[in-house]
Amino acid sequence: MAGIGFELLKILRRDNYSSLLRAYGLTTLMVSGPYIFILLTIGTLYFFSLFAAHDVKIVDQFTSIMVYLLSTSIIISSFLQLAFFRFVADRIFEKDFGSVTPNYVGVLLVQFLFSLCFAFAVIFYFLPNYHVLFKILFVSIVVILSMIFISIVLLTGLKSYRRIIESFLFAYSGLLFMHFVIHKYDLIYLLIEFLITQTVLFLLLSYDILRHYPTNDLIEFKFLKKGNLYYSVAFANLFYTLGFWIDKYLFWFDPITSLTNYPPLRYSPIYDFPMLIAYLTIIPTTAAFLLQVETSFSMIYPKFMVKIFRRKTLAEIDAIRGELTMAGRNAMFSLFKTQAVIIVTMFLITPYFLTVFKLPMIYLNLLYILYIAAGLNVILWGLLNILYYTTRYKHALIVSIIFFLANASLTMLSLHLGPPFYGYGYAFSLLISIAVALFFLNSNFKDLTYTTFMMTD
Repeated sequence: MAGIGFELLKILRRDNYSSLLRAYGLTTLMVSGPYIFILLTIGTLYFFSLFAAHDVKIVDQFTSIMVYLLSTSIIISSFLQLAFFRFVADRIFEKDFGSVTPNYVGVLLVQFLFSLCFAFAVIFYFLPNYHVLFKILFVSIVVILSMIFISIVLLTGLKSYRRIIESFLFAYSGLLFMHFVIHKYDLIYLLIEFLITQTVLFLLLSYDILRHYPTNDLIEFKFLKKGNLYYSVAFANLFYTLGFWIDKYLFWFDPITSLTNYPPLRYSPIYDFPMLIAYLTIIPTTAAFLLQVETSFSMIYPKFMVKIFRRKTLAEIDAIRGELTMAGRNAMFSLFKTQAVIIVTMFLITPYFLTVFKLPMIYLNLLYILYIAAGLNVILWGLLNILYYTTRYKHALIVSIIFFLANASLTMLSLHLGPPFYGYGYAFSLLISIAVALFFLNSNFKDLTYTTFMMTD
């Protein structure tokens, strides 16, 4: 399941433009495939429902509910996502493959119970007057989505990208088929279709994990034992996820920047559309970064660890450390350069884009700042990846907390200052976080040999 780096290298060794494009295409699917399927499917549903539904408001309500379901599920599952994968990685390193599946069942049970309590609290406090069937669907979708995100992070960490993409393709193709067969443009029916799709997707992802790690044990909770649960990893991912979403929620619930179409749920037309466009521009950048990491950095780091474990000479260790440092720098430079080209390109074509599609020019300045912010976010994501890779979890936690606090406070300040400052809070919070992450990475690579040696002693 972890041979994707070798597969990419095999493609690149053909040394022609078609092989380069194929490698970039594969990494693009790895990074963004599931999200592209979600966007395309919901976009298709929205487009056809818009013309077929008797009440257009139903379509807008469905889209708004989907955003809240996805965002809350990502947030409430973020605490266990990377922490559980770290546990699985340790078990695989120890060749204790029999512990993977029972602990996967255990983490699903823990996440199920937590998501269930969270969802019941939401419907009790915020949605008490809605139909009981809607409440059941809301709770069910929150629970199933949170377990899907746990499974996706585990399979992504194990580099089973193809199975993730195939599962999403099958499940969301089924959603489109159901939608046109049932042909019911009612909010409840749309939610039922979505729940069935997520259930199928969850079963496919779980089957892939169970198939690769068969066991005789049903359930274990070893991942919760002292020494197995890395709290720094858990809280780092939680705070990064909160930091990623906090500006959106602040815009959604500010009365000046938002509207309501399914009380108490709100959306921000002035912020949501530019943010969506901005985040679509980072797909090539994430693909370029992953290509560099998988074909260079991730191939060298295990060699560095082997040198440490086998107590090789300092000269040999320093030589491989130099290669590792260069690979990390090249990955980051590739990320910087790719995103810079994309930002400049988008700056040039955006006025034409708005004119052709007759969109309000009020979006222009906000799009410009959000292009930069989205680019900065993918840079921060890349830096955090390297911090995780080099097991500097406390540094990743500090960076993530700074990102969350800075984004919350600066976004509130930008909302207070008015429309000309929208988006600047998000962008400056990322700049601050990137500066701190670069400081940590610089010192980490200087002391990499010493710290790694002390960890393994």
